[in-house]
This record gives sequence, structure tokens and C-alpha cells, in this order.
Amino acid sequence: MNGKDSLGECYLDDLSDCLDCRSASSSDDESDSSSIVIRKRRPVPLIYSDSEDEDMNNNVEDNNDTWSTNDKSIILEPFEGSSGVKIMPSSSESVMDIVNLFIGSDLIEHFVRESNRYHYQIVEKYRITSKTKKWKDVTVTEMKKFLGLIILMGQVKKDILYDYWSTDPSIETPFFSKVMSRNRFLQIMQSWHFCNNNDISPNSHRLVKVQPVIDYFKEKFNNVYKPDQQLSLDECVIPWRDRLSIKTYNPAKITKYGILVRVLSEARTGYVSNFCVYAADGKKLEETVLSVIGPYKNMWHHIYQDNYYNSVNIAKIFLKINCDCAGRFERTEVFLKYFKRSSFQEANINFLEMAIFYYKYGIMAKEM
Repeated sequence: MNGKDSLGECYLDDLSDCLDCRSASSSDDESDSSSIVIRKRRPVPLIYSDSEDEDMNNNVEDNNDTWSTNDKSIILEPFEGSSGVKIMPSSSESVMDIVNLFIGSDLIEHFVRESNRYHYQIVEKYRITSKTKKWKDVTVTEMKKFLGLIILMGQVKKDILYDYWSTDPSIETPFFSKVMSRNRFLQIMQSWHFCNNNDISPNSHRLVKVQPVIDYFKEKFNNVYKPDQQLSLDECVIPWRDRLSIKTYNPAKITKYGILVRVLSEARTGYVSNFCVYAADGKKLEETVLSVIGPYKNMWHHIYQDNYYNSVNIAKIFLKINCDCAGRFERTEVFLKYFKRSSFQEANINFLEMAIFYYKYGIMAKEM
């Protein structure tokens, strides 16, 4: 079998509907002398994100560009942003001063104000123990100690919360009891709150109780430091397995259960410039991407993204807001629709055959 016949046999399996007139007529004439055995392959379903693929399929436009063997020169617009540190700490060698740039006293005071308010709102609604009745308003100093102990719990792992105040010599951690008593810690944890419940409407979104904190950190990340031209759009998962309405599950990830966060970071340093917490509110992928890119549009940033975010539609949206993008495509079905709607001449058939070959090779690789 020569190379031409082997190439034809490679394509006849799944592309029999695309046979041209010449191959159709020749098959009728040569049916007595030779026969081509077409082996049927079980189709492999491609599972993508429902909202994303539906949007891409509905927005595929006709592509009438002329194909050429010479690549067009790419003209990149100059970067119009101003990168670097915009708010300097009092001392660049002081960890406390750097932390205060992002966690200021105004945030701690907000925690104290809303926690005290929340305690008085729930004290009449829920049955509380006698120890909890001995309440005194939380102060800024106590709130700082409370947050410090929570951070320390991430470094010192215990089976249960009570073990941090245990007096058992085998598991004792004296530092916790020296900073704050167990009962006071539990009091503050029970009343720890971020917003005024009286201001919450019945139709509020799922993140309404933590939205003030999210907005606070978004503003801090944006004001303290401005990123370079190269940005990275990706996602991360905050591990969480307990009951939560916005918890996601992805069996392909190492962290399968958790809170999904879409992150825009500086490609060079990894500094988080903006983020968006997934709340299962039915937003389209394009809307979510635009909300994350929003503060950095019209400055000709270069945004690098993976195959989940990268698409023809999103690339067009980026160009409209003066942003360039780069990334890997994996939506081959949509990719081939642009080929089908393009007019190829005889000299372009080699490129089309190569594209189909790589498409089929990718499908076979998934089956292996």
C-alpha cells in the first residue's frame, strides 16, 4: 500500500461524509475489483463546561480570511500601564509594616464592630450556655489575638479545637492558653461576623455575608502594587469538604472539594492582582473573565491562560478592551468549524489534511 492509499484509509473512518465527488465516482467503478473495509470506531463523548461550550458554539462567525503560506507580522501595542509598588511600607524590613499594607486597622475595626453587633442580634434568638452569657464586647486587641491564633492553627495541627487548650503533657500547646482562654476564643468565634444582617435582602447573592471582606482585599491588592504587562489568568481551589452551598467538586484535581477562585496574577512574581470567588450564580464564563480583568483593561496587558479560558470569543473580547492574550486551544470541534466555513484552494489542502490528522490523533490519544 502506497503512502497516498494509507493517508486515505486514515481519514475514511470518521470523515466518510466529507468525501468529494471524485472519490465517490471512483468507488462505484472499482467496486467489483477492490473494496475498502471501513472499520467503525465507537464515538468518544467530549465533556466540556456546558455554559462555555454553548456560548462558543452560538457565537461562531463566518471566517472568510484568505489563507497564505506567509505569516502576517504581529503588531503589539506598547504597554500603557504603570507597574510597581504604589504604597510603600514604613519600613521595608518590618514584617508588621508589610502586613499592615493589606490587613489594616480599618479591617480589624470592621470585624470588631460587626461581631459585637451580631452577638446582640442572636442573643435573643438562640439558646446559649451560661458561660456565653458572660459576654463583654470584643476589642481590637482581642480580635488581633483571635486572628493570630487562627493563623497559628494552620501551622500546629490538632484533631479537635479543644486540643489547643489541652493540659495533657503529650499534646499540650501552652502558647494558646497564654494568649487567650478557650472560653473567650469560642465566644468570639461564635459571634465573628462581617456584615450587618439587617441590611441583607431576601434575594441577596450567596457571598453577601463575606462580600465586604472580598471587596476589601481586592482594593488592597489593586492599590498597593500594579502588575507588569504579563498577567496570568488561572484558578485555584481552597480546600473545603464540609457543608457549603458554593463548594465545587472536580475529580480531575488533586484538591477535589473546595471553593473555586479565579485568579488574575502577575506572571513574573505570582502576585495576586484580582480574584473572583465562584458562587454558582449562573454567570457566563465571559462575564466572569471580564469581571476579573476589569481593573486592568485598556492598558494592553498580555494575558496568558490555559485551554479552559482561552477561546476565539474571549480573544475577541480582550481585543475590544485593549488586551492581548495567549494560550492553548483544546476545543477542537469549534476549531474545525472555522475550517469548514473557510474557502480552501487546491494548494491549501495539505494544511487541512494536517489539521485533521492532529485532530484525529488527539481523539485517539484520549482513548488510549
